[in-house]
Amino acid sequence: MKKLWNFSAEKSSRDPNVVFYNGKYYACFAGKEDSIGICSSASVEGLSEAEGKTVFKAPEGTAYSKQLWAPELHVINGKCYVYVACDDGNNHTHRMYVLGNDSSDPETKYRMLGKIGDETDKWAIDGTVITYGGESYFVWSGWESDVNVCQNLYISKMKSPTELEKERYLISTPEYDWEKLGATGEEESPFINEGPYALWLDGELYLLYSGSGSWCEDYCIAYLKLTGDDILNRASWTKCKS
Repeated sequence: MKKLWNFSAEKSSRDPNVVFYNGKYYACFAGKEDSIGICSSASVEGLSEAEGKTVFKAPEGTAYSKQLWAPELHVINGKCYVYVACDDGNNHTHRMYVLGNDSSDPETKYRMLGKIGDETDKWAIDGTVITYGGESYFVWSGWESDVNVCQNLYISKMKSPTELEKERYLISTPEYDWEKLGATGEEESPFINEGPYALWLDGELYLLYSGSGSWCEDYCIAYLKLTGDDILNRASWTKCKS
């Protein structure tokens, strides 16, 4: 299979996120475990020949120097931000961070703006941004406590591109058998909801996510559909398997 793009600077590209902005397609991805790359093309097909650029390399010896996972590019109010999960080499320290480049050009170098999270400061990965009703919301996969037994989906209102409101709200937890395959729900074998991503279709809001263990053949895509008025209320979301 032909790889999606060339990233010769790092010889690796993982966790791709593709967005369309200003007439071009941009792919944002993790390179080596300490870097992020971006490439662009006038077409989706053209990404297969696009040359990736390293736009951020984490400095050694920091809380965000290792295991950069699932970076997402978002352009907010004309400025570019990348939301990415990072840790210090220990998975239990994974938190969400935000990078910025003070520019409308996604392929310019980024700098670390800091951690982005709610007041609980629990394990967090796979952060994404939803715009709804003129407001911005952050959704991510996280632990309820400090024990790796279950990954839930949480949402929080954003004060700004770099700061959340204090509270997080649970909107999905693995509850059906098809969300629990490949795991026991015991420590280091967690039930999983992860990889949330918003999709607008015919004026309705859907939140796609992955369920069950990524390490098994039963890993699947499901979605939440916003059927109520309060985006922060779990009861406003209806769960469906695709």
